[in-house]
Amino acid sequence: MDRRKFLKYGGATIAGLTLGNYFGDKLFAKHINKNGWEGPYGEEKYEITFCTQCPAGCGMNVKVSDGFPTTATGNSSCPIAQGKLCPKGVAAPYLMYDPDRWVAPVIRENPFSSPWQKVSWEKALATFADALKKLQDSGREKKLMWLMSDEHSSFTLLVRKFMRAFGSPNLFTIKNDRDPAAKKSNALMFNASTYPIYDIENASLILSFGTPFLENWGSPTFQHRAYSRLRDPSSGLRGQFIHVEPRFSPTAIKADIWLANKPGTEGYVALGIAYVLVKERMYNSKFISKHCRDFGDFRDLILKNVSPQKIEEISGIPYVQIRKVAHMFARAKNPLAIAERRPFSNGLFASCASLSLNLLVGSVNQKGGLLTDNQTLLREFWEDELLATQEHTSLEDNLTSLDDLAEVIASNPEKRPAVVVISDSRCLSGIHGKSSFLKAIREVPLVVSLSPYKDDSSYSANLVLPDHTFLEKWQDRFVFGNTMNNAYTCSKPLAKPLLNTMDKADTIIRVASLLGGRIQKTMQQKNHQDAIRSTAKRFFDSGRASSGKIFGEKNLPDNFEDFFLTLVKNGGWYEQSSARPTPRANVNQLYSFATGELFSKELWKGPQKADEQKGYPYTLYPFDVLSLSSIGNQNQPLLQEIVTQLVDGAWTVWCEINPKTAEKERLRNGESAILESPLGKLEVKVCHYEGIPEDAIGLFIGNESLDGGRWARKGAIAPADLLPFKSDEGEKYPLSIVTKVKLTKIG
Repeated sequence: MDRRKFLKYGGATIAGLTLGNYFGDKLFAKHINKNGWEGPYGEEKYEITFCTQCPAGCGMNVKVSDGFPTTATGNSSCPIAQGKLCPKGVAAPYLMYDPDRWVAPVIRENPFSSPWQKVSWEKALATFADALKKLQDSGREKKLMWLMSDEHSSFTLLVRKFMRAFGSPNLFTIKNDRDPAAKKSNALMFNASTYPIYDIENASLILSFGTPFLENWGSPTFQHRAYSRLRDPSSGLRGQFIHVEPRFSPTAIKADIWLANKPGTEGYVALGIAYVLVKERMYNSKFISKHCRDFGDFRDLILKNVSPQKIEEISGIPYVQIRKVAHMFARAKNPLAIAERRPFSNGLFASCASLSLNLLVGSVNQKGGLLTDNQTLLREFWEDELLATQEHTSLEDNLTSLDDLAEVIASNPEKRPAVVVISDSRCLSGIHGKSSFLKAIREVPLVVSLSPYKDDSSYSANLVLPDHTFLEKWQDRFVFGNTMNNAYTCSKPLAKPLLNTMDKADTIIRVASLLGGRIQKTMQQKNHQDAIRSTAKRFFDSGRASSGKIFGEKNLPDNFEDFFLTLVKNGGWYEQSSARPTPRANVNQLYSFATGELFSKELWKGPQKADEQKGYPYTLYPFDVLSLSSIGNQNQPLLQEIVTQLVDGAWTVWCEINPKTAEKERLRNGESAILESPLGKLEVKVCHYEGIPEDAIGLFIGNESLDGGRWARKGAIAPADLLPFKSDEGEKYPLSIVTKVKLTKIG
C-alpha cells in the first residue's frame, strides 16, 4: 500500500491504530470483479479450518486468493458441519478485515481520559511482565485476575498452567453457551456428569419447552440439518414438532403446534402433560418397571398435587390443548422432550419435568430419544487435562455472576485485583453484570485485553496485546456439544498475519519467559503450535484416539507423526457418542424437588419474580438470535443486516411490542423509546410484532457493546443488565427472573 492510499483509508481509523477499510475494500472489489481495481486474482486454493464464532466448532473450507481468505463453506467431512455453515460461519473470514482491528499493541495511561498510543511488542510485553513481577516481589500473586470464555483448548490449558505457576487462584471461565439446569437435572435423574444429548434427527415427535433449537442453541448447523431429516417424508412418516414458548419465535414458526404460555411457566406445562400420562395410564409401564424405582410415590404426588385447573391458571394454556399434546406424545414412535434455554428461574424444575416425560414414555437411551451420558473417552481425556493443570477457585465461594464479582471489586479494596487480563470479548457477550464489572475495574492499575478488536474487553483496558484472528494462527478445540458426535478440531494458519499482532498463546509464553524462574519452567512450550502438538500427542499416547476417526479417513494412522499431520490436514478427529444402559433413575428424589415440599411451598406459586413496583406494567421476555448471540465481536455488517427476519430490527437494539399494546402506548413502528426496568434504562427501537403477548415486551439480548467498532451498537448499559438475576436455592449460577418493565416514548 502506498502512502497516499494509507492516508486515505487510515483517516477513518483511530489515529491509525485500527485497520480501516483498505483491505476490506480491496477484497470485495476482487471478489466482485476478478479484474478489479488492483488487478486480477493470482493463486486460488481451499484450506481447511474450523469456525470459532460460537462453541459448536463447525469445520470449514476457506477459499484463499493471493494469500487472503475470502469465502467459507462447510467441511463435508466434519460430522458437525457436514458441508454446511450457519450465517456466523459464512461471515467468519471477514473478521480478518474488520476495520476496527488493532494494528499493533496500544497503551494508555488512563482508560477514560488518555488517548491510545502504539507501542512496540517489546515495550508492551515488558509493561505486562513488569506489573506481574511487582506482584511477585511483594507477595501479592493473588492480585492477578484472569477472565476467559469456557474454551476447551490448548490455550485454556496454557492459561491454567500460567495461573497455577504464578500463584493466583483467580481464573474465571465464563460459561455462556448452554443451560446449566439441563446438566443438573441430568445428574439428579440419571446420575450423569454431563449434559444430555438429544437424538433430534431420529425422533418422530419433538416436544420443545422454550428451547430455541432452530435459533441459537448448540450447533445451529447440526440442529437445522437434524430438523430437515425429522421433516423428510421419504423416511415414511413426516415427524411432528410441538413448541411451548410465549413468543412466536423462528422456532415456534416451524412448529405444527405452538402453545403460547405465560413467561417462565414451561415447567408447569410439562407437569400438566405428565399428569395426563399418569392419570390416563399412558406411560410405558414395562420401561418404568425395569428402569425406575419409587414410581408409585411419584404417581401419587402427581395425582394429589396437580389439577387441570391449576396448570391452566398458571401456564395460561387451556387444559384441552395440554391433553391433546400429551396424547400425541404418548402415541409417537420416538418422542423426545427438550427443555434447554437461556438460564431462567425454575429452569431446573422445567428441565426435570421435561426429562420425566422422556422417562414416562421410555424414550431414554433409545433411538430418537434422550441420551443421558456423554462421558466418552474424549471427554475423559479433557477432564484429565484439567485435573493436571489444577482447578481454580474464585475470589468468593458464593460468586454467581459478573455483577457479584463487580461488587467484590468495588466494595472491598483488599480483594481488588492489581492486574486484570481479559482473554476475549465472548466471555462478556450477553452476560448479566458486564457493564457494572467493566466500570468496577476502572480502579485497577492495569487491565490487559488480548482481543484483536476494539470491543468491550478494551473498554476499561490500559494495554491491548492484540491476538491474531483465527485464520492467522494455530488453534484447536475439544467440542462437546448436544450433537451425536464429540470432536477434537485442529488447524494451522491459513494466511500470514495481516497486522503487527501476536497469537495470544505466544503472548503468554513470551511473558512467562520474561518472568523467568518457576513460571518459565512450567511453560515449556515454544509457541502455540508446540502447545497444540503436545496436547495432540498426549491424546494419541493415551490410546483414546483409537475410539474414533480423523475427518474423511477410514483408518487411523498407527504413529503420532502421521496422526498429527492428517489431523491438521483434515481439520479434526471425532468419536460417536454411544448410549449405555439406562440407569435406575430415582424419580422420587427428582420429584421431591419438583413436586414434594418445594411444590407446595414455593414452586406452586409460579416462577420467581422481581419485587413488584408500580408503573411497570409489562413482563420482559428476553431472547437470543442466531446471527449475533454467543459471539464476541458484534462489529460484523453481514450479521447485523440479517439479525432478524421477524421485524425491522437490523443494526439496532430493538424491542418487540404487540400492535395492540403499541396503540395503547401510542408508539409507532420504528420509532425510538426508553425501555426501563427497576435496574436501568435502555434506548431501543420499537418494532410492532403480533407474535409477542399483549402484556409482554420482547428484548433481544446480545447486540450491545460499551466500546465496540463502527457497526456495533454502543450504549451505557447492556440489555442483559435490565434483568435482575437471582439464584435458586442451592444453585450457584445466575438466573433471569420474571421482570416488569415500562416503555416510554422519546420526546
